[in-house]
Amino acid sequence: RSQDRQGAQIFLLYQGMPYLASSAVLAAYILMVISNVMSAKKVFGKDNKEISDGNPTYLSPDGKTFAIWGVIYLLETVLVASQVTVPDGTLPCGSTCEMTGLS
Repeated sequence: RSQDRQGAQIFLLYQGMPYLASSAVLAAYILMVISNVMSAKKVFGKDNKEISDGNPTYLSPDGKTFAIWGVIYLLETVLVASQVTVPDGTLPCGSTCEMTGLS
């Protein structure tokens, strides 16, 4: 009987986890966006370009190299949105995500 009760408690805790995990993912994403905006407005001091310009090296990549970050942030936004919008945190096997089209 003790094991049954413990199993039921674990099951109930597990059922609440997707919502907790979705909330944590969304909160971390929002915190990242706020941090990036603050950094761009130089709230934390010098930005990366100023620091890099102050310490020249032969290995500093060209500014165009960092254009990949737009793609990275776009994909991260899609991933966060898909994690938050799936109601129970899981997709049944063989189903397709409506947002991304991935299965």
